[in-house]
Amino acid sequence: MLPPGTAILLTLLLAAGSLGQRPRRPPQRPSPISTIQPKANFDAQQFAGTWLLVAVGSACRFLREQNHRAEATTLHVAPQGAAMAVSTFRKLDGICWQVRQLYGNTKVPGRFLLQARSLPVSDSVLSGFEQRVREAHLTEDQIFFFPNYGFCEAADQFHVLDEVRR
Repeated sequence: MLPPGTAILLTLLLAAGSLGQRPRRPPQRPSPISTIQPKANFDAQQFAGTWLLVAVGSACRFLREQNHRAEATTLHVAPQGAAMAVSTFRKLDGICWQVRQLYGNTKVPGRFLLQARSLPVSDSVLSGFEQRVREAHLTEDQIFFFPNYGFCEAADQFHVLDEVRR
């Protein structure tokens, strides 16, 4: 058995050493989006072209409360090597804006998003989208449709955000 003075000194040294250590953070849970598997054999050439945003299925509280502010949105997609050049056109305060971005390969899969090449969307396509939303344990009340009018085709030079040049 240790003498009382040695035991106290040893206890103080061990306690002092642990005071300088930071508490460990709990491991981060994976994002629900990261559990979605990407489409197998994705063909960038087939995906290229013009897309119109039709609807989105989400349990997002902000989207539920602000879906009345949704704007018609057009995407122009073109493969650039291993990346995808995307131009997004949408209105903000009644003015058409263009946002140019270059998307590289990523390991984060996409979301439940219904896009179409033209409007109106066929009933069979819409039914398939609604079925996938239900399979994700979302309800039809969590499907938000975007306006099918007022799409922008161009923006003047003062309303272009070019993320590609940065």
